Amino acid sequence: MKLEEEIIQWAEDREIFKKATPITQHNKTVEEVLELRDAIIQTAENDHSSKEIVDGIGDTIVTLVILCKMYEIKIDDCVAHAYNEIKDRKGQMIDGQFVKGE
Repeated sequence: MKLEEEIIQWAEDREIFKKATPITQHNKTVEEVLELRDAIIQTAENDHSSKEIVDGIGDTIVTLVILCKMYEIKIDDCVAHAYNEIKDRKGQMIDGQFVKGE
């Protein structure tokens, strides 16, 4: 994935891998997720193209790509693993949220 490589190069150029730790990178991810939450709260329900939401999702993914590199794993492998865990999962929607069943 070329974009993943570009993100990693960007992080290397800024010495993130030399100066950050997995926990500080995790903290950055949490910060970006909270900014995404704020964007969602502030965006009208029918505005699915909000620049702030696109930015928040993108920033979160960038932090996760960097965290993956710290552990020498590919983000695609993480997504594939997660999908394989959920693909046959049964459950139901409760209060607007999917809750897995037994």
